[in-house]
Amino acid sequence: MEDNEFDQPSDEEWSELLSKAKLRAEAGSVKCQMLLAKAYMDGHGVTPDLDTAMVWLLKAAEQGNAEGYYEIGDIYYSVDNAKEEAFGWFSKAAELGYTKAHNQLSFMCMYGHGVEKDETESFNWSLKAAELGDRDAMYGLGGSFEYGVGVSVDINEAVTWYEKAAKRGHVAAQLEVSLIYSERDDIPKDYISSYAYAFTAAENGSKEAHDLKAALQEKMTAEQVKNAKQLAVEMMTSGYKNSA
Repeated sequence: MEDNEFDQPSDEEWSELLSKAKLRAEAGSVKCQMLLAKAYMDGHGVTPDLDTAMVWLLKAAEQGNAEGYYEIGDIYYSVDNAKEEAFGWFSKAAELGYTKAHNQLSFMCMYGHGVEKDETESFNWSLKAAELGDRDAMYGLGGSFEYGVGVSVDINEAVTWYEKAAKRGHVAAQLEVSLIYSERDDIPKDYISSYAYAFTAAENGSKEAHDLKAALQEKMTAEQVKNAKQLAVEMMTSGYKNSA
């Protein structure tokens, strides 16, 4: 028997849980309203029913629950010709500081889903998410500044945002910073920092970073490698380890 089987409630347990949750949801509990909504969305203990899920999501959203707004938007987004409606619901969630909504709005503006395609507006939504601490948005901003998507190219700003994401354990950002410091000609080479970021990304599971680390080591002195490894250890103990 798999360990995770112990964590999965049986149908009977789900039925009992949802019965209790319904009483509290009807009394105004947002947490229970969201629990019921997700149960009907995913079919936990009940037959999947998006209409019933929507009823509970609307009740939660009416009480100012950002996730409720977001999930309503997500349902509309999955429906043909309803992406404009989805954009409105995602916007309500974003107004309440829900970073997943900011990222979704950024995506929709980038590709013109439910709204006119607008790379600048896409950048602005990502910026809002990044300012709220979302590491994926920070990584995306790095790419925007590196390649000039929705904003002018600025490699220094790109590094700033990549490093912000990297410090929060974003593995792709760690690899990107390593590549910038070792391969680009428009900023000073920094093999020690590059190696440290590659080392960190490799420790976080990046095969590409492992190969990059080996290639960098061939270009460095023994003293540089020693210093880079020391820096990498410091990074790993101060938040760079991927916890996602």
